[in-house]
Amino acid sequence: MEEKLVRRVLKASVVVAALVGFCGAVYLGTLWAFAFILAAAWSIVNLWVLERLLVLLFRGGSRLALAAVFCLKIPVLYGLILLYLIAVPWRPSALLGGITLPYAVIVLKALGRSLIEAMGRKEALQATGDRGKQDGT
Repeated sequence: MEEKLVRRVLKASVVVAALVGFCGAVYLGTLWAFAFILAAAWSIVNLWVLERLLVLLFRGGSRLALAAVFCLKIPVLYGLILLYLIAVPWRPSALLGGITLPYAVIVLKALGRSLIEAMGRKEALQATGDRGKQDGT
């Protein structure tokens, strides 16, 4: 994945999490919305840290920075999810929805991109077909 795509996914995930959290607060209760937003925030941060790790790894970042990010990712992020599971009266649907949100956004963005490319190819084929008919070939 390119870096711009990951940034767009992260931004879209924040927007979708806020919208779903707001709708969830209205229809499912504030506790559900709080649990969903916490899970989504954890997942968004996890994806961002993973992206940073991969950038450091493949762009030749310093080994010290790579080790620091990796060593902080495991205890901090997974400690936070453990704290979430212990402290927040969680709802399984909120937890599952929040954690999978950025990955659902990735899939939907990839589907949208492939549909746009397919439509562009179809229009290009139609344009060349129309020219062929005009030329009499």
